[in-house]
Amino acid sequence: MKLARSMMTLCLMVGLACTPGPARVTRADRPEPAQANARCLWCYDAVIATMPASPRPGDHIRVLCAAVWSDSCVPVYSCHELQDGTIRVISVCSVPPGTGCLTVLTPFCHFASVGPLPTGTYRVEWYIVDLRLDDVLRLCATADFEVAQPPYSLYLPLLPKAAGPEAALGW
Repeated sequence: MKLARSMMTLCLMVGLACTPGPARVTRADRPEPAQANARCLWCYDAVIATMPASPRPGDHIRVLCAAVWSDSCVPVYSCHELQDGTIRVISVCSVPPGTGCLTVLTPFCHFASVGPLPTGTYRVEWYIVDLRLDDVLRLCATADFEVAQPPYSLYLPLLPKAAGPEAALGW
């Protein structure tokens, strides 16, 4: 939790308004370190959020994907697609030959500009492919959010002040 807050602060420091939406985040299953391939690099503490936090129909929606990567060569946003109520965000980690990566935990975040969506419930699936290993898409995190109409408001006109004896009393 503390790490997620510091990642949000980092995004704000670089000028990105990172307001988390009402998204329920679940992590993809990852192998235990003893079972994982030594070269396999995973992301940790993944967060998916929407901006605005409670989107309405017609709002321009952006999806924030943030995590901590296991080295300094962090993935970058590649593309996204919307199909049957599921938004798939794909990030790619690729390093030019001969380039080294520092073995240090590195926070990163990026946005997918989804645009306006009609009323409904949507799922965001964030995939990362590490081209240094293979070309397999690995699920990093998922989150659900809802685009809903605002509640209706009733506005009543202001009533004029009474001109009778109660006006003298200041009522």
